[in-house]
Amino acid sequence: ATGKQSGMGIYFLSGTTDLTVYRVAGNSPAEETGIQKGDTITAVGKTEDSLQACTQRKDFSDFLSTVADGEIFYLQWRNEKNELKCAPSKKETYVENYVFYKTNEKSYGFESEGIHKIKMVGEPLTVLDDDTAYIKITQFNGTADSVFDKAMAVFRLQEKKDLIIDLRGNGGGYMDVMQSIAKYFCKSSKENKPIAAIADYGERKQKFHAEGNTYYEFFAEDSRITVLADNMTASASECLIGCMYAYDVLDYEDICLVEEEDGVAKTYGKGIMQTTYDISGGGALKLTTAKIFWPTPVPYSIHGEGITKTDGTKTVSATLSYEEQTLAAIQALYA
Repeated sequence: ATGKQSGMGIYFLSGTTDLTVYRVAGNSPAEETGIQKGDTITAVGKTEDSLQACTQRKDFSDFLSTVADGEIFYLQWRNEKNELKCAPSKKETYVENYVFYKTNEKSYGFESEGIHKIKMVGEPLTVLDDDTAYIKITQFNGTADSVFDKAMAVFRLQEKKDLIIDLRGNGGGYMDVMQSIAKYFCKSSKENKPIAAIADYGERKQKFHAEGNTYYEFFAEDSRITVLADNMTASASECLIGCMYAYDVLDYEDICLVEEEDGVAKTYGKGIMQTTYDISGGGALKLTTAKIFWPTPVPYSIHGEGITKTDGTKTVSATLSYEEQTLAAIQALYA
């Protein structure tokens, strides 16, 4: 919950064995090294002169187990432009940043402790116009809500009008973090209406509310807010989209999904909640205990279905690289 992590900050896609990077944690050693999503690790070594080929996750894990925290070692990787790169890296404890902000001129990350100091990370999105900013939320964990506040303060300071929210690969996280972020996206909500509701498998019902409604402090009546999503966009991410849809921030045509090679384009479709119960003597049991509903006029559950292209969304192909997907999605949404 605090975002405190230990290691390099590189994540690979579950179910695969190769070393293509699926996610790089913000503020991690991997981010500092310059590794990005879509890069493929090719070699490792204690020195630059002793690099050894590394193509499987087990080999990479075995090498890292020989490296002490703070000890410098070398990584070689190939990026999506087929450029071979090499740089020193390390393992250490860090507090992960989950929010990234881009314009057509700047690209920012944020320190996740203290005042969330801005730092330059990545490349700007030159395809954006002068009125539009882009914010990526990787997870609703740690200090993502207060860092998002910082990003929105930059948005207002720069006098931006339109916003793209990237939720690709965001599998959810903590509902209270999402509730805090949702306050920016309750355009037509009156009297603090709920942003999500749950019903458990007994008689109890519970409603989740945004922490206020600050839409008009940051956006104009004709501001356009759009969302990028894929088949790993789940749970709290889908709840945030549901809030936007319910309170007239966006329609399905303002969502761009990644279409897989089998022709399916959808979000994950997770509309349930689990509860963990401690077991006497040690261990725990996790049970599905509730179902989540969007706060539309008729409460709606996306569980098992997700948001799909048949709802009227835009789509881009999964065969594109991550960077190419981003560019193609923005062009599709703003054509």
